[in-house]
Parts: sequence; structure tokens; C-alpha cells
Amino acid sequence: MISWTKTRNLDDPNNAVRNAMFNYVHRLCDGLILYTDNLMELLPESQRHKAFIANNTINFEEFPQIEESKGEIKESLGIPFQKVVLFVGRIGEERNRKKIDHLIDLFRGLKRDDLGLVIVGSSMPEELKSRINSENTRYLGEVHEPQNLQISRIFKMADISSIPGHVGLGLNQAFYWGLPVVTEEGLQPPEICYLKHGRNGFIVPENDVAALRERILYLADHDEVRAQLSANAREDILKRASTEGMFQGFLKCVEFVSGRRRNLRFGFSPFVGN
Repeated sequence: MISWTKTRNLDDPNNAVRNAMFNYVHRLCDGLILYTDNLMELLPESQRHKAFIANNTINFEEFPQIEESKGEIKESLGIPFQKVVLFVGRIGEERNRKKIDHLIDLFRGLKRDDLGLVIVGSSMPEELKSRINSENTRYLGEVHEPQNLQISRIFKMADISSIPGHVGLGLNQAFYWGLPVVTEEGLQPPEICYLKHGRNGFIVPENDVAALRERILYLADHDEVRAQLSANAREDILKRASTEGMFQGFLKCVEFVSGRRRNLRFGFSPFVGN
């Protein structure tokens, strides 16, 4: 038996009862597959020998090539801003854990006509919609189609990505399109390990909207810095979160468990399957 696991409920990482149950399941398993390498430290030493890393990612090979320029895409979408900060994520999930309200309020008080916020995502509460500054913010709703064409166009036309809370795989997608990511500390998912502060984005203190604003404006106003972080973002995600790398993590774990079963001479193994 193999468990593909985050090792803990990362939204409640210090819950002793939950963690005891996680540890019990880990002991039962012949192999463990972890989402990212930074999760290894959450395993007891006795379980680490059977844990393998399959860095969590999305299939970049499915993304289409976009030939249009940023300007052409903006014109077709009715985006008037010279530079764009992009938020992509499920807005209504789990008590606003992506903290879109921080960006909405940030841009609500921002007095600039060259920089705008574009929001993509489902389930925007009416209360949040009412707080949007229509002069510098556009809410495009949910964007989803099997070919990933429209969302890829949106990522290409943007300059910066910001998901203040729980970045998830949106960080992978932003990095693929060369967007530096600005987020906050806090209860982040495993994918946060791809973000290296000052190299491919910035992490500011949790719930510090002033610091979030400062870093976003810094990237918007320093083209050379933004270009370097953009190049680093794409380089890093292709190196650390390829589908081939993910596959190899699964393969190594399966080979380990298979070899362990073949070599077992006595006793009981919880391994199930052929």
C-alpha cells in the first residue's frame, strides 16, 4: 500500500489527534509519496526511508502556444491597463483562504491609471463584488475550457501574479508563464516551496496588506527587476516541477515497494495488489 500524502492537514498542522492518525496511516504503508521535498521534515525519522518526492504540478505540455502579443490580448479582452496584476483561483472556497479581499481593498485605494487588477475565478461573493474599484479592476469570472486557450491568453497578457493566501497550483501556472508571484506567509500549501523570496517573487508577512502593496508596486515600477524574476520563475518551475519529475517520484516509490515485497521472507506486509 502506498499513500500519496501531504503528511499533515496543512491548514491545521498542530492538531495532535489528526497528526497521530496521519502517523498511524504512514506506519501502515509500504511507501509514501510526498507532494514536495519540504514535507519530508514532517515525517518521523523512522518513516523517511520509504518516502519519495513527486513534486506536485500540472501538465505544462497541454498549454497552447499563444502567438498574440500582450497588447492584442488586452484589446480583445477590453483590458485598458498598461500593466496587469493577475489573480487566478477559486474565490469562494474554504472561507476565502486565498484572501482575494486583500487585493480588492488594495486596488480600491490605489490611485494609478497605469496599473490594474484582473481577477479570474468562481464564486465571487456579492459583498466582495461591491467593493471592487471598477476604474482599475476587472472581474472576468470563471474561465475554463478543455484547450486552456483563454486562460493561457490571460496569463500571457499579465505582468505579475498575486494570490495573497494559499497559492496552490496557481503558482505553478503563473511561473510557467513567467509571472513573479507575490503572496503572504501563513497556512500555505506544499507548492509554496517553489517560491524563493527575491528570486522569483516575494512573500510578505501574513495579513500585511501594506507590505503586499509595496512589493506589487515595486515589481510594477522596476521593469528590469521584474524581467529577471520573470525569467527565474519560468526556469525554476520547469526545472523543479516537470511532469517527468513527478512521474519519476511515483516510479521510484513503486519500485521500492515492489522490491520490498519480493524480498520479504517472513512476517506480514500490508502491501495490497499485484
